[in-house]
Amino acid sequence: MTTSPEELRRRVLRQACYALNTRALYDDTVPPEGPFDVALTNALLVIVHARDPLMTVNERGYTKSARELLGCAEQLGISMDYDTLKDGLEVTQPKRHGREDDEWVALQPRHVVALVELDELQELQVLDEAQAHPRFGDLVYALFEKHSREIAGFGTVDPKEAVLLIEPEYCDECGRPSFIPKGLDESGGTLRAGNCLACGHERSEETAYDLYIESEMQRWTAY
Repeated sequence: MTTSPEELRRRVLRQACYALNTRALYDDTVPPEGPFDVALTNALLVIVHARDPLMTVNERGYTKSARELLGCAEQLGISMDYDTLKDGLEVTQPKRHGREDDEWVALQPRHVVALVELDELQELQVLDEAQAHPRFGDLVYALFEKHSREIAGFGTVDPKEAVLLIEPEYCDECGRPSFIPKGLDESGGTLRAGNCLACGHERSEETAYDLYIESEMQRWTAY
């Protein structure tokens, strides 16, 4: 299935929001109400969108709330701890909107566990990346690299066949490691036409040829 730059950016940002907010809840480093809602909503958007993109938006074109998305996930038959996640929303909403007057009503470890368990679904699996890259910018960069390699075919082919694939490169425009050349140039390099999976930048055949000639001239004048 083809992934547009807009879809990839949205997926990466949603995964990052889920992962970093879940990590913060797990480490008990922030007040839990806002992060729980943000983490759950973004996780559900990634999960439901992968199964049926139309179910993530309402009739006005706005993304649905976490509660609505839980209903969508149930309709799709996705396995998760619905009761605990719904209860977590019941607990957090009054505090988020300044209506809570009972300090003993709070998120419990079981709510955070149910949130963490969502990472077992194929559409997420990002908490390990968040552990390795705890800063937002670093995590987003790592996820772009991960997804670009997946889209380029790495991870879905036999390791012996992977040598025939072309590694994603740094984009000339956005600097992310998400530019996919269409092939090798005459010298075996990758200065070929292609496009960036993150920002959509395209390198034409003409530009690719000019870059190749420039690279060759620099190489020969260096001797």
